[in-house]
Amino acid sequence: MTKALAPYSGRLVSIAPTVVVLVKATMADVYGRCSKAQASRTYMVSAKVMARWIDCFTCEGRRDGGTFVRSKTDPRRARSGSPRKCFATLSRRGAIQIHQMRLTKRRFDNEAKHIDCCLPQVVIEPSFITEPVTRLFMPHSEKPVDQERIVERVQRHGDSIWALIEAQGMATRAPFPDPRTLRSFSLGEVAEILGVSGSYLRQLSIDGLGPTPELGTAGRRSYTLGQINELRDYLASSRPKEALKFCPRRRQGDKLQIISVVAGPASTTTSFYLAQGLALQGFRVLAIDLDSHGSLSGMFGYYSFGYPVHNASMYAAIRYDDDQKSIRSVIQPTLFDGLHLVPGSAELSIFEEDCGRLFRSENFKYPDASSRMVSALKEVDADYDVVVLSCGDGGFLTAGAYEAATGVLVTVRPEMPDIVSMTSSLYSFTHFVALIERAGRTVNHDFFKYLVTRHDPRDVSQQKSIAMLREPLGDDLLTATVWESDAIRQAGDKGRSLYELSSGSVGRSSYEQAMKSLNSANAEIMDIMSEVWGRAPFYVSQASRSTTAGKASSESRGLSK
Repeated sequence: MTKALAPYSGRLVSIAPTVVVLVKATMADVYGRCSKAQASRTYMVSAKVMARWIDCFTCEGRRDGGTFVRSKTDPRRARSGSPRKCFATLSRRGAIQIHQMRLTKRRFDNEAKHIDCCLPQVVIEPSFITEPVTRLFMPHSEKPVDQERIVERVQRHGDSIWALIEAQGMATRAPFPDPRTLRSFSLGEVAEILGVSGSYLRQLSIDGLGPTPELGTAGRRSYTLGQINELRDYLASSRPKEALKFCPRRRQGDKLQIISVVAGPASTTTSFYLAQGLALQGFRVLAIDLDSHGSLSGMFGYYSFGYPVHNASMYAAIRYDDDQKSIRSVIQPTLFDGLHLVPGSAELSIFEEDCGRLFRSENFKYPDASSRMVSALKEVDADYDVVVLSCGDGGFLTAGAYEAATGVLVTVRPEMPDIVSMTSSLYSFTHFVALIERAGRTVNHDFFKYLVTRHDPRDVSQQKSIAMLREPLGDDLLTATVWESDAIRQAGDKGRSLYELSSGSVGRSSYEQAMKSLNSANAEIMDIMSEVWGRAPFYVSQASRSTTAGKASSESRGLSK
């Protein structure tokens, strides 16, 4: 004697020793009232029942990792050779889902006498039921109305856990940065950063002028980044004709430079080294992570451990509800003096979903989302010289970055698949800008440049790809390229940048080669910024002089005291 799980009755279509598949319905159920969702139901069964189920059916593998289960006793397959009208899917989580085969109306009419239903029901002997039927086998559609929904339970869990975190006083410290410190810089490194000689800095120290350096082994002098910036202020005041060289911050009338780094090959790494390189040169920099995965934030040491972050990303400054906050409330410090970060988090994906929902409504226009980014950045316009926007995959956030930006940087690897992908991103850019301008706002960028990354100069095919790009892009393709480097990779494995490490940490030769590549690329971008501000460019020439010094500069670091 068997017991049905639902109040259906009908002719037995296939019978196995311990499992009975019972189906019943009418033509109207198939072509009238039934939706695709109603054409199949899922029952969760215990491992014991599942094992007995499989014993009664033949199983075949499926591409999606599940198991395709067919009845051994379907008489119609033996008679006609046609596919069975009922089959089941056994998922990895232990869910057995019964489906019906798709039937055209003509086939259904012809075979109606062989199958009565499109809603199969599973009947299992009571001896195999180890838990109450209502709990173990009840379809989702037949659960009590007053039962708590999963989404409500998850929301309750999140609220409860967050309340516990706040009660312990830990929420105020999130997101947790990695508790590390930035190393000091040797006298030779400081001289190279400032563009002066090491002997000049040594004499300043002896005369007691400027900040007092730390004396290490054998009397070697070293400076923190904060002291380097103090040196900038001193040199700018003592050598006023070269004030812009030592203190390159914005002057009155200079607009905030907002550089949007488009998602692409090594784009996060490019944003990371660009922000740190600008800070080393004395600029006040704000880096904003617009990636819901927080890739840039992880490079800065955030989210490497700790507790979840709530309303502590750019989402807090551009969200649509009453919990919107000022962007100042989500700005976090970094190891570098003058460099701050707005971390990225999974909550940025909520903004994308909200924009998509509002976009489909009648009272929302697509560019309205990007205007929120512009408004948020206006709050900190006077606090920084440069903002680096690291774009992710989000469409609305990327559109906001394009409208807010004064310049755009596109990274490309000199390989054909990456060039094709970059071309697609260019079409996306023009699409976003067209939508923004259609809303009545203009988008004027001071520059739109391309940077070749992960370049292997020994690869002939890559050299040909760069030459191919140079023809249509012209001067918009930066001369400098960032080389594929083991040093950059090793630094990333250590959770650091090359600016944070000494040459001995990753190998001197590889370190100096990678630093030459990075500094050259950053120098070109800084010269472009200088031209926008109406200044004479000099960073590329300064980087060239540092490179020409080469080994002599490297040796002086070790001998300088």
